Formats: sequence, structure tokens, C-alpha cells
Amino acid sequence: MGSPATCDASPRLAFLFLCENGIATEPLWRDFFKAAGDWRSLASVYVHVADRRFPRLPATSFFAGHEIDERIGVNWGDATIMRATVALLRAALKAPCNARFALLSDSCAPLHSLRCMHAFLLRVRRSFVDSAPSTKRRSKYACLGGLSNGQVWRSGSNWVVLTREVAARTVATLGRWRDRRCPMPHLDEHLVQNLGLRIGGHAGGAAAKKPSLDPFAVSLTHFELGAKSTFVTYKRQRHFAHWHAATANLTALASHPTLRAGCTFRPGPKYFARQYDGPDACVRSANASSGPCYLFVRKVPPFNVEAFRTALLRHAASRRTAPVRRRQQQRQRY
Repeated sequence: MGSPATCDASPRLAFLFLCENGIATEPLWRDFFKAAGDWRSLASVYVHVADRRFPRLPATSFFAGHEIDERIGVNWGDATIMRATVALLRAALKAPCNARFALLSDSCAPLHSLRCMHAFLLRVRRSFVDSAPSTKRRSKYACLGGLSNGQVWRSGSNWVVLTREVAARTVATLGRWRDRRCPMPHLDEHLVQNLGLRIGGHAGGAAAKKPSLDPFAVSLTHFELGAKSTFVTYKRQRHFAHWHAATANLTALASHPTLRAGCTFRPGPKYFARQYDGPDACVRSANASSGPCYLFVRKVPPFNVEAFRTALLRHAASRRTAPVRRRQQQRQRY
């Protein structure tokens, strides 16, 4: 499934959307794809609709016709989230020209143009998987085997960008893990992060021998928008407010130091993996590890979609005029 089958066109980015019954940020995505012109030569779109009462999205939706047939009833915090993710990956892997796979939610929005993302992700040969060593829920997964052999257990977020090879390994690994009949709580925080875990094997797995299987330990999706000191109640549990779209502060988002900037990515620990590289995120670079610090932002509230669109358009306009201003200033000096 993950082998490079015959592709008679240029490689594409596969955008994989997990949604309940629609995509709140659809106006932003419509602008994003249409601005690229012939966007289908650069990207593919797949949507998993979790709400079984909605077999298809409305015909007027930009995403209509992109729904996958496989449907999983998704419950927050359990393995169904990753089962739906794997359903999206499985559908996208059927197209041999899909080379990169970006997992997105129904509240995600793009931060850069499609052509910028395409150039960057095809230049980088690694996946992006938010990941760090952790003991969180490690004991729950002891039934997988291999942990007693020194395997470092890892945790992270579900918002990943995968190469084709890692996407295929994710699909295969879920099947193997389910065969072990583990409880697998919050599987979306552990499956991709622990692909190096070989059932009954030794630490490291194939990732230690093949750099392309060793991802950068960061997410390209920014997903903390609220105050970390504030809490809300969600499903009768206490949650940090910055996990929820309703608390998003777009003023704070606009002042984020690296959200729209460029970075250099390095293999290694999460705290070291993303280094600020300058304000121009989409400049063409010979460095295969340089590009936008973030490609997406998550948890844009429906009531802030238009405000966010205005902010994006204003930023794009300022980028177009900045080089002109610099040239004018240089002329005035002489």
C-alpha cells in the first residue's frame, strides 16, 4: 500500500479532514484552494464525517464529493479517533500520487498558500509528529509487548503531517495493535508517536536505521490559542481553555512571534526541533529543512472565521508591499 506505485503526475499533498458534520472554516479553505488555480494538480482532499445522521455534506459545500465511504462513530478520548484517521489515510493511500498526508480538524485554517506548502513539504523528506518521551498511559499499553526491552514511550498530538511511507506504516500498525486487544486510551496521542515499537522486539525499531522514518518531533499545526491558566468544563471534565475554540483570542494569535515566520527544523528532542529562521516563511530555500514554522492553526471559532480571513488577507497584502517599500527606501538613501 505504501510503496511508490505508478504516478503519472506531480506528487500531491493529501488534506485529511476529521469533522463531525461539517467544516466550520470552509470559507478559508475555499479561498485557499481557489487561490492556487488548478489546485487539483497540487492537492487531494478527503473528509471523514463522524455524524452518521449526515451521510453526505450539503451539495453547496466546497467539500461535497470528497467524503470517504468508510465511517467511524468517533468518541472523544478513545481509539475511534485514530480509527477514523486511519480510514482517511487508507483512502488517500489508494491514490499513488499522494506523497504527503496532513491531518486536520473541522476548526483548522491554513496560514500560507497551497503552493508554499507544496514546495516546502515536498522538499522535506521527513514527517512532522508532535512527540516527546512520556510515562503518560504507558502502563495501559503494556499488553503490546516490547516496552520491557527499553522502548521509550512517547506522547504527543494527533495533528501530524506524514510521508507516504510513514502513513502506510500507521495504517498497518493500527491493525497489529488492535490484534493485541489493548484498551488503547487516547490512541491519537500515541500511535504515530510510537511506530518504532516492534511487538515483542527491541527498542528503536526500523526508525533508528532509516532517517526517513524518524520524524521532526513537532506539529505544523498551532493549536493553543487561549490562556493556559483558564479552565472550562468539557464532557463533565475540567479542561485547559486553550484546547477549545470558544476561548480563542485572535488578538493574541496575531501577535504570536513565530506563527507566520520561517523556521529551520532539526531531528532530535521537541524543544530543539524548531528554530526561528526569519520572518519570510515561504522564501525558496536550498535548505531542505527550512520552511514555515507552522502551516495551519486549529480551533478557529465559527464566529471568528471572517475576522480571521480579514487578518490573513491583510497579512498577504503587507507581504506584497514590503519588498516595494524596501526598494523605495534604498533609492532614497542614494
